[in-house]
Amino acid sequence: AVIGTRATISSNAYENKLKQISSNMNIRSIACPLFAPIVEEGLAEHQIAECAMQYYLGELLNDLPEAILLGCTHYPRLAPLLRKFFNNKVLVIDSASATAVYAKKFLEKNSLKLNENLSDRGTEQFFATDSPESFSIHAENFMGRKIANVKKAVIDALHQK
Repeated sequence: AVIGTRATISSNAYENKLKQISSNMNIRSIACPLFAPIVEEGLAEHQIAECAMQYYLGELLNDLPEAILLGCTHYPRLAPLLRKFFNNKVLVIDSASATAVYAKKFLEKNSLKLNENLSDRGTEQFFATDSPESFSIHAENFMGRKIANVKKAVIDALHQK
């Protein structure tokens, strides 16, 4: 099964790619639009998340998929609850982690430098379309660390040098 936002699911991007790998694959794509706001509000372990999961994914309990692919950057925060929801009988695949592993292999294969020196990090700059303060709170919850250098996107960012 593939879960994602409405836009991701309606794009069929994951389903099309998976069908290229195996045309015999039975894929169920399910839009779960409330999951991202639930994560953003810090409610990934709340009863609200459980209710949304039951609402969107309850039918899968009658015919368990082998795996569920998390097709949204927010959804890994729901992975522990998803594992619990499916009684640890369904493999939960985080597309972000898979992408990071692929990127590392790509860099190594092409003899590109990996920056393994944590003191030699690049810089981060974040742009938020909503409140930078609100973004910082949610990002810190999501990333598990302090976030700095957040600016209001579009108008403010275009006028700053």
